[in-house]
Amino acid sequence: FALALAPGRRLDLPEVLQLAGRLQRQLGEAVSLGGGEVALSLSVGLALPERLAEPTGEDLLRAATLAALEARPHDLR
Repeated sequence: FALALAPGRRLDLPEVLQLAGRLQRQLGEAVSLGGGEVALSLSVGLALPERLAEPTGEDLLRAATLAALEARPHDLR
């Protein structure tokens, strides 16, 4: 899935990394499902508009797709 943050206060890279870590911890906790437990894992790829030459919606989506692919474990690519 993808997560896009609404316009608002600009987050710097350390804040974005902290948010990504919180997401990984929360979604990585085991949950009960069908009488058993399921543990999820989450790979996070970041696409920051200030790192693009022209941050159009299309360019940001392309950068996010590439970041997500790079973040996936090697055996799932």
